[in-house]
Amino acid sequence: VNVSGTAGPFVVTSQTASENWTTGESKTIVWNVAGTNANGVNATSVKISLVDLDGTELAILSAATLNDGSESITVPNLVDDSVRVMVSGNSNIFYAINSANILVNVSCTVCPSSGNTTYETGTRLVEFNTINHATPLDKTAGYTATGESTTVNRNDTYNLTVNINTDGNYTARTKVWIDWNQNCSFNDPGEEYDLGFATSVANGASSASPLAITVPVGANLGSTVMRVSTKYNSYATSCETGFDGEVEDYVIVVDNAAAVNDVNKFEGFVLSPNPNNGNFNVSLLSNNSNDVSIKVYDMIGRQIYSRNFDNKESDFNQNIKLNNVQPGMYLVNISDGVRFNSEKIILK
Repeated sequence: VNVSGTAGPFVVTSQTASENWTTGESKTIVWNVAGTNANGVNATSVKISLVDLDGTELAILSAATLNDGSESITVPNLVDDSVRVMVSGNSNIFYAINSANILVNVSCTVCPSSGNTTYETGTRLVEFNTINHATPLDKTAGYTATGESTTVNRNDTYNLTVNINTDGNYTARTKVWIDWNQNCSFNDPGEEYDLGFATSVANGASSASPLAITVPVGANLGSTVMRVSTKYNSYATSCETGFDGEVEDYVIVVDNAAAVNDVNKFEGFVLSPNPNNGNFNVSLLSNNSNDVSIKVYDMIGRQIYSRNFDNKESDFNQNIKLNNVQPGMYLVNISDGVRFNSEKIILK
């Protein structure tokens, strides 16, 4: 990651860049410092930090005493899917509070989880808003990325029903997780739901079904993962593998509450061609000059593309090219911070 700009008593000189970051990976920050202040005092230290788009400091990545340098850092567990790398510094007399920024996109992947196929213990039916997904009695996999999705609105309530197969005179239990803040962790408060148990059924509702789930007011807009895990005799954890049971992942698209009446949808929105080979066009009418964000997710919620585009004209047209992407169904989310559209595409 290279940064550039002026920061108080010194100048940070390099080329700006934009790239995807993944939580937990190692990244290298490079900075080049040159120049002096009016009194001829050189900068003596550089501070590298992450700030969100409101300017709140999320993490300090580096504090260096070199004028020029680089450092390998581990990307922290970030909630925001866009942050800034901020470079600031001081001399033995002055402290530069202004800094040079670079916009980066943070992407992440949820942990793997799976049951086994030794027994038929598992999930037979999941109903949530428009999702109505049934699973055959004969289980063929311990994990399934179902490809099923539904759009929900902030602060609205939806019933979740899960049917269980206990594989005989046994008890099985189900838990569900929804990654509302899209940080690829199911451990945050308010993201775990206990659907209860069932005993001696081949296709029976869990004891807590239907469970009313209210979408948090602060849930991040866009696509996220809902994980359903059914296990023999006890509850599975969100990242458990190899147990007697089954795991299914779904895609939940969070929208604004007013979107049900299309108030917050773009006018003139067209995504074409569809199906396509990874090369398609997005066009829409915009009533503001906000940047347009385009993100693409696979059907288990992994972000495979993210970019912000300048929006200088009311008629927005942009060609999108997805490189090295496998054929299948994907979700394209488009937002300018006020309006939001989500569209499925098929890559062939």
